[in-house]
Amino acid sequence: MQTPQELLGKPLGVLEVAVGAGFQQRVISLPISTLSFSRMGSDSVRTVGGFFDDGDGHVGIIVDADASPGEVKEQIRAAVKDAVAHFDKRTLN
Repeated sequence: MQTPQELLGKPLGVLEVAVGAGFQQRVISLPISTLSFSRMGSDSVRTVGGFFDDGDGHVGIIVDADASPGEVKEQIRAAVKDAVAHFDKRTLN
């Protein structure tokens, strides 16, 4: 059984993303955590982290703790793109 800390991962930092424009612009803080995906499942399937919204107001980015710095940078870049699209869609609706 995994401990709560193992489920949450190790905090890496916080990224602030500006979403929207004009009077609707807001800044979203996205906590970034690392998690070792190789310890979570099959070695033949490499899970890639990314942006998440749990539906209860918790959002963030999970990256693979075992990835190279370049891979982590790419995971964060892709997650930010997903986060902006997610919040833009929510703002428009």
